[in-house]
Amino acid sequence: MKDLKTYIQIFRDFVSEYRYENEADQRNIDLKLYHTERVLEIAQYLIEHLKSVIKPELIPLVELSALFHDIGRFEQYRQFKTFADPISVNHALEGVKMLHKHQILSDLADWQRRLVYGAVALHNQKLLPELPADLALLTKITRDADKLDIFEVMLGHLGKGESNDVLTLHLPKHDHQYSTHLVDKIMNQEMIDYKEHKFVNDMFLTAVGWAQQLNYEASLRYFKEKAYHRQIIQYLPQDDKILALQDYMDHYLEKY
Repeated sequence: MKDLKTYIQIFRDFVSEYRYENEADQRNIDLKLYHTERVLEIAQYLIEHLKSVIKPELIPLVELSALFHDIGRFEQYRQFKTFADPISVNHALEGVKMLHKHQILSDLADWQRRLVYGAVALHNQKLLPELPADLALLTKITRDADKLDIFEVMLGHLGKGESNDVLTLHLPKHDHQYSTHLVDKIMNQEMIDYKEHKFVNDMFLTAVGWAQQLNYEASLRYFKEKAYHRQIIQYLPQDDKILALQDYMDHYLEKY
């Protein structure tokens, strides 16, 4: 197995093949490049806090799963100019296809490669099936790290007040509109299907509820320290229902 720095360079070289003269297109590619690098950093943070439950031989595989989790996004964007899977391709499965096509993990043992492929393929699933322990660990850390950085991506978008139709998955933007039933689903700890999103605010609401889907206490503490729910909620309509959601999330996070 190569060292992590070599894999990072392999990833950057791969992404360099997806360059655009159009500034908006290149900005979307850069967004996924920087997102990936931060997901790797967060995964390493989680590894450090979960060392008691991670076999040493799995640590580099967790890092590779985080590094390559979104490698399918670049070909997805080239073909469809979107990051919305329902109207293009499943970017996770596209990622496994890219890893195999370019033989990026050819130096790994078969069992190592299968684990990384599995984590990449499963990282975007709404619900995970029952998985072998090692695959479950790789997948869950990757999923948590991915979600934790998506909060930063969203807040960067909200803070700049920009309109990026690709980032907001082509949903209509109405500052004061959201699907009220999504708040009820979060407070009832129910999963939200992306198909239920009608407005941009629905996407941000769903992200607030992601805290309840994080797999590890270290992930929840990270979320709590950053107060992601409060940071996002400040950009949503400040009505009674949204403020009740904020109180609910404050209470949910008290024990972490």
